[in-house]
Amino acid sequence: MRNTASTYGAVVLCGGQSSRMGKDKANLLLGGQSLLSRALDAVSLVVPEARIVCVAAKEQKLPVLSTAIRVVRDPRENLGPLAALATGLRELPVECDAVVVTGCDHPLLSAEVLEELLNQLGGSAAVIPEVAGCLQPLPAVYSISIRGAAEQLLHEGRRSLHSLLDAIPWRPADMPAVRSIDPELLSFLACNNAAELAEAERLL
Repeated sequence: MRNTASTYGAVVLCGGQSSRMGKDKANLLLGGQSLLSRALDAVSLVVPEARIVCVAAKEQKLPVLSTAIRVVRDPRENLGPLAALATGLRELPVECDAVVVTGCDHPLLSAEVLEELLNQLGGSAAVIPEVAGCLQPLPAVYSISIRGAAEQLLHEGRRSLHSLLDAIPWRPADMPAVRSIDPELLSFLACNNAAELAEAERLL
């Protein structure tokens, strides 16, 4: 599946202390492996490690990662996921044009789903999945061209990923195609609290 000749990149948002989880999600263990490592295992099957950027909080301790994966510290760590995304996009190699973006808290992420979303991007600014009637800005695929829009929104004081969707010409993901790969859409299960982490453990 790995295509090292592609121009794919990836930004993984590691966050920091989670108020709902009560601790740093990147280091939480699921099946003996950190949530961040699990997410990276899927991403690195689609994107070469040298084109993966992990964005972490300034003092955040991360699990041991491949030395090929770049870790950057978000200077705007209190401004939310849009600021972290903008930081990650700036740090990608110049040849990247299509970018997988995910949080560290999607431990059941499927590489095949990511590849399908990349294939759907075409000339759009983003491909955004919809699960249970809700748009899912993570995990999703974006064009590198959204960098300017992200920075402008931050300048205006808008910090959410959903505000980014209001500002760019994204396309909805072909969810039947995604479901053909991941029937239960487990790739989009986020571990935001102890109950969701327990559910992910059950599904392993």
